[in-house]
Amino acid sequence: MAKAPKALCHQCPLKDEPFVPPSGDANARCVIVGEGPGRTEVAEGKPFVGQSGKLLDAVLKEVGIDPEDTYRTNVVMCRPPGNRAPTEREVNCCLPRLKEELKHTKNPVLALGKSACEALKIDWTQRGAWLYSDVVEKTVKPAWHPAYVLRRPSEATMLIAELRSYARGEGAQRIFEPEVIWAESPKHLIELLLRCPDDAWVAFDIETNNVMWYDRPDKMSDAILMLQLAWDVDFGVVVSDELIYDYPETAEILQEFFNRVKTVGHNAKFDAVFLRSHIGVNPNVTFDTLLAQYILDENMPLGLKTLAALEFGIADYEKELISMFLKSRNDDYSKIPPVQLAEYGVLDVICTLELRERFEERLRENGQYETPFMDIIMPASHALENVELRGFQIDGDALKKVSKLLQEKIEETTQKLRDIAGDPELNPNSPQQLSEIIYHKLRLPQPRSYKIKKGSTNAAALEALKDEHEIIPAIKQYRRVKKLFTSYVNNVAPLRDKEGRVHGNFLIYGTEVGRLSVRDPALQTIARPDDEYGGMIRGMYCAKPGYKLIHADYSQAELRVMACYSQEPFLLDAYRNDRDLHSEVARAMYGPNFTKADRVICKMFNFSYVYGGSEYSFADSAGLPVDTARNFVRQYNANMPQALKWKSEQFKRAQKQGYVETIFGRRRHFPLITRTNLDEVRKSCVHMVIASTASDLTLKSLIQIENEGIPVVLSVHDSVLAEVPEAQAEEAARRMEQIMEEMGRKYLPDVPWKVDAEIRQHWYES
Repeated sequence: MAKAPKALCHQCPLKDEPFVPPSGDANARCVIVGEGPGRTEVAEGKPFVGQSGKLLDAVLKEVGIDPEDTYRTNVVMCRPPGNRAPTEREVNCCLPRLKEELKHTKNPVLALGKSACEALKIDWTQRGAWLYSDVVEKTVKPAWHPAYVLRRPSEATMLIAELRSYARGEGAQRIFEPEVIWAESPKHLIELLLRCPDDAWVAFDIETNNVMWYDRPDKMSDAILMLQLAWDVDFGVVVSDELIYDYPETAEILQEFFNRVKTVGHNAKFDAVFLRSHIGVNPNVTFDTLLAQYILDENMPLGLKTLAALEFGIADYEKELISMFLKSRNDDYSKIPPVQLAEYGVLDVICTLELRERFEERLRENGQYETPFMDIIMPASHALENVELRGFQIDGDALKKVSKLLQEKIEETTQKLRDIAGDPELNPNSPQQLSEIIYHKLRLPQPRSYKIKKGSTNAAALEALKDEHEIIPAIKQYRRVKKLFTSYVNNVAPLRDKEGRVHGNFLIYGTEVGRLSVRDPALQTIARPDDEYGGMIRGMYCAKPGYKLIHADYSQAELRVMACYSQEPFLLDAYRNDRDLHSEVARAMYGPNFTKADRVICKMFNFSYVYGGSEYSFADSAGLPVDTARNFVRQYNANMPQALKWKSEQFKRAQKQGYVETIFGRRRHFPLITRTNLDEVRKSCVHMVIASTASDLTLKSLIQIENEGIPVVLSVHDSVLAEVPEAQAEEAARRMEQIMEEMGRKYLPDVPWKVDAEIRQHWYES
């Protein structure tokens, strides 16, 4: 006998498993379909009543839906053994029952998790969009399953956004069907652009065949395929590559247009750099929707299609219009027929135009529009356009020398590994071969951690085995040298332009902490100059002939920031009296006769304290027994009770309001705090505020330095590098020091600020 109407229970492998019926009113506002019942659901006889159900209820309340006003069911109504996902056969046996159930519901379906989406035959990847399921003949919105979010709390932001999008209702969906208008000539382009009122918001975007905007010795730059413009949702103007490149007057027409309107783009720095470098047109970007979303919530995905799905409920038009012409996301866009590419591009700019209004409103509601968005983020984006266009010189001879040295070191460490393993054919890049050597041939113990898979040779496994055998440090040494070579040396040569300069991609949105990051090449993650190889790799970068580099670096910026936030008397007194903080801490910890080694340990811990390190991580990095490190932490906290109190208050803020905030209005959000991420939240709520504040002081300094005509080539954490004519180096160094120190005094006046500016030929010189 069927457990529910239309269910094919007699054919189902789950027929003898516990059954949980649906709950709620079929006319409820929210119709929820999940995967299958869990242990708590079986015990209580209702779906979504366990931990995932509690999270679901909390999110529903957050987005304005009464949890009681819901109809809840699952793809399968009997619990799969071991809480596994239901099989296709099990789903198919229960599907007639699900169709019958949903036939009586009134509202669209919220499909939670991959199994629910697959059963309803909708695209799981289009979470947030309104999709139609032919299976149940209903509109469906896919979303994360709360059980998944409990395992990965960082995805809570996305779940909230998905359910908020559902709560707006199907009636809030925007359907964009714009007319695509091609500019046929410069004269026609002028006529089209004259339709746009002065000072209007205009969304712009370019399509390129790929992402490299500058020429390299062996390869030409990628090209602009078309430019799209929109100031109205009913149409978009398309400027073809022929009009862009073959008619010099087009650049003048576009520049005049951009000068009289307010421009908005999504990741607009990319488009601006292409336009400026290829045809000399500066779009003067006023608003970037990608950067706005980043400030609103650093945890959220920033892709335009995802945001369009969440905000407007529209399906991914990229899949519909252009994906079939591309083998991958990095494929050449010139393969796409111009008509389809233009339609796709016009939808991009119209979505961007509409997102701007929503994001500006939210930024203003949060008090984040003026600061940090308009007075830090957007000016920084403009300044970094200049930095990317300018590039950073590579010393070709130094590059060859470092490359040769690291390749020799790779060969040396490879041979050492083979000798230790007793295997002349060992491939150190093969995890399988290394696993065989470690766990079978050498019989080293499997690390006792649920986070480390059996037979693993990842970093965590090697760290757990570091004292077991000489092969472990040998593997770690090989991997480090290989990583340095591949990430910072071997990949750099193809990135140089014809003058030998690299043009890194500076990402304002690159980290949750709020710091800048750089890609292609990853200049900010090069090891410190006191590292065995870090100084050598940094030394490859230099000023061009007749120029000098100015390296201006805040002294202990993060520790000074912590002193100001915490108002810790010990820290304030040390800085106000210009005493060496690390020596002061060593004196407090070890007495007046402390040694250099004692000072090194205290310096290490000072920064570990900022980063939220535990006694375990400190013991590991300092090479101390855990008990010794624990006593050190206790004594340190006793010497700085106000700093300890501030850290505790930060954690309470994170728990109470779901975020912490800097003096510049940057926020770090913690939408879901569980046992899984509790320690991470405890660290992040302190470190983010300190690191982001120090980073923004540096960023604001960079903006002013660039605005005063001192050409910046790089910023790494709390330092700024500029390249100036040799005759102007001393004056530029003094001015950079002044700007950075004044910036510190302006925003954090409780401590004096010190900046060291050095004049060099190379980024690092021994």
